[in-house]
Amino acid sequence: MSEHIYSTIRKDFLKSLIALLILLMMNFFSWQVMRTAVMNNVRERFMSESQFLKTLMQDRIKGYVQNVKEGKRWFRIDDTMTRKEFDDYFQAIKEEDVGEGMEGILYVAKVTALDKDSFVDKVRQDKATTPYGYPFFNIHVSEEKKEYYVVNYMVPHETFKNFFGNDIGLDPTLNTYFDQARDSGDIIVTPELQLFNLKRMLIVQPIYSGSITAADTKEKKQQQLKGFVVSVLKADSLFDGLLKDSTNPMSYAVYDGKLSEDMLPKNIAFYEDSNETVGMTKKEDLFISISSFTFADRIFTVFFSSKPTLGNGIIERNIPDIFLIVTSVLSCVMFLLMNSFIRIYEDEKSPSL
Repeated sequence: MSEHIYSTIRKDFLKSLIALLILLMMNFFSWQVMRTAVMNNVRERFMSESQFLKTLMQDRIKGYVQNVKEGKRWFRIDDTMTRKEFDDYFQAIKEEDVGEGMEGILYVAKVTALDKDSFVDKVRQDKATTPYGYPFFNIHVSEEKKEYYVVNYMVPHETFKNFFGNDIGLDPTLNTYFDQARDSGDIIVTPELQLFNLKRMLIVQPIYSGSITAADTKEKKQQQLKGFVVSVLKADSLFDGLLKDSTNPMSYAVYDGKLSEDMLPKNIAFYEDSNETVGMTKKEDLFISISSFTFADRIFTVFFSSKPTLGNGIIERNIPDIFLIVTSVLSCVMFLLMNSFIRIYEDEKSPSL
């Protein structure tokens, strides 16, 4: 009889043990499902925020470009936009608050060799913003040419006063981009270039006398070119402040150009990161996202990475792990209680010796 009781207890114990193992496996499976759901939620937040930031970047560039296009509207065909009106134009676009990336606006006039002397005299006598004019103005050239791209208007004046009268065409790289804008008839966005003593990105809008379309010949565009409205951008402030309202800890880098395996930090046009290596995958990153957008025929590649604290509200509280521990402990407690009840039940069933 005793042997039968022990055999029954062993069978019931094995059943309880199997039930415990099944419960633990179910707990582990539930833990995996919960953790996957949590990570998917965080990933969705990250990807949504990345797409939102990318849209903000595109809008920011559009804002800078639109400001330059406004300059084309302000310039009238009879070339009577005064220096004072140019200052007013700059103040008007500054009020739109498109970002801190725009450092200023230049008007670069096309001056032919034949018109050089009359142009200099006209600027010297220009008293629109000063009662004395600019008696010492001259075009700073190192060689005589058929035409010059001369910095005439600039705001803020204090920032760019050393550019006054400089010929942008002296720099072969700058001259290439300005000629490209002239021949295309449309806005171009340059990479970061050496603009005299500054290193800046430029948005260049050609200005023509008369009506010009993209279908017009290069010769017509060159003949009717009056000059350029140029927005001077600080690359390190180009996309500044986009994360100020974000609740997701992220960093991002904007590269000037297409994504490639040999893309180096020197290609970074802008980054926002807290003392971390920008644009480089780090083992603590939860997620990364790389995408690109094109504006004015210029490609920008954006590298987003999540910071380790992205999942602070969920991941670092270890809710899935806590769930696994609690349910496993409860399963073990249930296993012990079941065995205790079995022992009590069998003891009651067994006849007294």
